[in-house]
Amino acid sequence: MKIAIVTAAGPNDKITKTVSDTLAELGEDVMLIKLDRMKPAFFGMPTGNGDTPDADIHNAIYEIMSAGGAVFIAPSVMGGISALMKAFLEHFSLSQFSKGLLDKNCMLAVIGDENGGTRQALEQLADIVARLGGNDAIRIGIPSRAKEEDILEIVLEKQTEDYYRILRQNRKFFSLADDISAGRKHSEAPELSADPGENAEKLRELRERAANQQLTPEQEEDVDEITRVMTERFNNPQEPQAPPKPRLKSCKQLTASMPHYYNPQLAGGVKAAISINITGEENFSGTLIINESFCAFEETVQAEADMFISADSKVWTEVLTGKYTTHKAFMVGSLKVRGNFLLLAKLDQLFSRMDP
Repeated sequence: MKIAIVTAAGPNDKITKTVSDTLAELGEDVMLIKLDRMKPAFFGMPTGNGDTPDADIHNAIYEIMSAGGAVFIAPSVMGGISALMKAFLEHFSLSQFSKGLLDKNCMLAVIGDENGGTRQALEQLADIVARLGGNDAIRIGIPSRAKEEDILEIVLEKQTEDYYRILRQNRKFFSLADDISAGRKHSEAPELSADPGENAEKLRELRERAANQQLTPEQEEDVDEITRVMTERFNNPQEPQAPPKPRLKSCKQLTASMPHYYNPQLAGGVKAAISINITGEENFSGTLIINESFCAFEETVQAEADMFISADSKVWTEVLTGKYTTHKAFMVGSLKVRGNFLLLAKLDQLFSRMDP
């Protein structure tokens, strides 16, 4: 699945990089659209008189329209989103792009400035997306003081993984009102429980909510369809399905995702930097950082790492997916190791087996 990330946060933005890297590690095809590179093309568009937008903007919007999901990242300026993001979103009001965000699940992130206003800016961004027919599946407000904190990266990764699950599970949202002046209000379709009585109550509430709204014929059909589907599921209950596991494609993606499979409860105070050099069909290097309960992978090599691992990409993939232990791969000569050999024995305990 392709996911478009639209950012107005500048060239060195840590938030955009974290979201992009997390989605890439989960095996998604990420299309990064940096609005600061298109800045000269904005002003003067759209005029509402049939003008054609700049080619870069035209291509960017079509990338979003063809994507399975869209992430919008904007700084807060004086209690609202930046003019750059607002000007870009205004292009969706043109007739040829009017359905560009229709029913698309979006992740919204606003980076606060020193004057605050993060919440107001996030509400404005959500309102604009809703007016264009999109769903604000995930909202993240980032105060200015939190931009450089390490905990922010962990929170962003968690929220991005939640957004990934929403897209993969194809969660549906629906609207019970179409009052554009008040902003479209979307609600997630209610989940069924194991209690038949509770399910019946949810169906009754759904019909009552619909009855209190002035619905168009199309919306009436939507409510009837949702009621029909829920009734079928109520009469034919199914076992709940576990969330889909990340689909990782390459050895590099598997390696970069190692922190997600880290077992901190087994670390026992381990603090180490492990340099990893992979050759063969894939060639890349990086450093695995372990600091007790914290683990991260960096695409840089530390010359003074505690242990150095070298392997062919096929061998390393087999190690990560559990076909071989690191100790066995080392004993048969497939894994070359130098440095602190005690760490080698700990790796199989510290990291769970991955699914290829």
